[in-house]
Amino acid sequence: MQSELFDIVDDNDKIIGRATRKEAHTKCLTHRSVMFFIFNKKGELFLNKRSSNKEFEGGKYSIVLGGHVKSGDSYEKSVIREAQEEAGITSKPHFIAYFKNRCKEKDKENCALYFFITDKVTLDKTEVEQGGFVKIGGLKKILKEKDFILETKILYKILLENKEKVLQKIKNNGEA
Repeated sequence: MQSELFDIVDDNDKIIGRATRKEAHTKCLTHRSVMFFIFNKKGELFLNKRSSNKEFEGGKYSIVLGGHVKSGDSYEKSVIREAQEEAGITSKPHFIAYFKNRCKEKDKENCALYFFITDKVTLDKTEVEQGGFVKIGGLKKILKEKDFILETKILYKILLENKEKVLQKIKNNGEA
């Protein structure tokens, strides 16, 4: 895991070098990551509690799952890999947004955000301790009650901005 190679990028996402995972985090080099929401066919969002063993923010709650983009991989290839590894998801990813994640002191990422539509989630317990689907309308209250990862404020805003588009795609079984 520590020997994974990441593409190092500038603020415009242009590749300017490569570094190991450890170097990228130790030297605070900007690299790529993917995050994804999981929705069921009723339009509910998957809320999860991260494993306590995670490198960043272990044991905290999140409204997304995700991971790093390995050197040479695309955002889409990476989100497909991460969804399979962390949640057993094999369905098609849907792109939502791109943002610069600068929430953590030692982790600068250019991030692509996606969502998946599935009723079946099989968690990798080394990544996620527990999870379940919640109504989007009830999320605001939950966000105040639990300890969430730092990106949640940005992610929640993007979710609300794209809620109708996401729900329409769910209604149409993932089609435009």
